[in-house]
Amino acid sequence: MTNGETVAQYTTGMARTTVTRTATGFLWTRRPGKDVRTEPQHQPGPVPEDFTHRASAASSDHFTFAVPDTWNNGAYTWNAPGPRSAAQTLLDGTPHDPDASARIAHTYGRHLRTFHGTGVTDGTTYPAPRYPTRLANWIRTAAGTRAAPAFHTILRDGLGTQRWSKLTAYAHEATSRSGHLTVVIGWATLGSLITVDNPEPTQPVALLCGPEGALAAPEIDLGCVLGELHEIAASLTARTMLSKPVTAWRNALLNGYGTPLDTARTARTAVVRIAAHAHDFAAYVGFHTELHTYVGMLADLLDNEGTQTLAQET
Repeated sequence: MTNGETVAQYTTGMARTTVTRTATGFLWTRRPGKDVRTEPQHQPGPVPEDFTHRASAASSDHFTFAVPDTWNNGAYTWNAPGPRSAAQTLLDGTPHDPDASARIAHTYGRHLRTFHGTGVTDGTTYPAPRYPTRLANWIRTAAGTRAAPAFHTILRDGLGTQRWSKLTAYAHEATSRSGHLTVVIGWATLGSLITVDNPEPTQPVALLCGPEGALAAPEIDLGCVLGELHEIAASLTARTMLSKPVTAWRNALLNGYGTPLDTARTARTAVVRIAAHAHDFAAYVGFHTELHTYVGMLADLLDNEGTQTLAQET
């Protein structure tokens, strides 16, 4: 690969991501997708200085909370150590070094705990977290682009009245400012956790963050990661691939984060994350038969308060 070469592109109605090679690593650029170009909350703007300070203070030589280097020309840009995310590696089902992958998870958990540990600064304003807000609004209105209205009917009818009410309650809890409040990443997705493209790395693993910073309970971030891991494990199982690396990743993440942690609320928030992702696919990608699998997945999770997302089997 040569400097300036585009090595990856990802496009949905919510975001367009381009990864290019630079002299020192990789540049990740994200722009609003065509379905959200008129929505103010999706337009690039400055990350609060308070968030930038928190990100710097919680970073180390092994892990960095990377905020955008710029937000010009309708896009955010980050410098990152590699062209691939932890989500991609796990979805492949074949981490090159499972032990190293688990170490990344433990490091992520430990640093996320440090990020959450900083007290809320007076005078800094943060919004509610976006992904549970998107879900709560959609549950209430059924509105949205592409297949969002149709999937609303499919999911509501498939879950039934009691489960639908429970999902509604979970979404409201996730958007409420109850519990121990702190500044959170807001969308702590493994799709933004960029691993090092080098067997002997000199750069830390980076979490691309900043634009979705919010004031919420820390379970918003833990639930986001755990819900995503549950989805990845389900995808691997459906493809008859081993999900053991995902189990190891989840266990290492939780061990790294440590206690105390409201595990019941974390599990409920993981369910919200999964439902929000299903909504996002319907609204910003479109209808796919795989969306029907989310009905059964969410029904099972709601029946068990989401505890499957926390299971630490070996």
